[in-house]
Amino acid sequence: MAKNAVCRLVTALAEEAKDTGLAVVGVSPGWMAVERMTGLTERQQAEMESVSYIGRAVAALASDPAVSRRSGQTLAVGDLARIYGFTDIDGRQPTPYVIER
Repeated sequence: MAKNAVCRLVTALAEEAKDTGLAVVGVSPGWMAVERMTGLTERQQAEMESVSYIGRAVAALASDPAVSRRSGQTLAVGDLARIYGFTDIDGRQPTPYVIER
């Protein structure tokens, strides 16, 4: 419910900002590789993302001169990695985490 609320907020803010030239894009991380993530299956561990992966997604969006075409969308970091061609710090592109709506 919390993630869905953020997605709706992105949509609403993009509508409010549409005449300002600002782009409002939500960035949704997957499984985060942080010390509290313990007891995961081997598959889950293989799909974990570093915090740098999110940073690379934000940097890719910020450097895109046509980012306004994505305004109002919430995109998974893994999908952005495939769109913009970046990888996580270990060279992987983990499977995008799917947001259920």
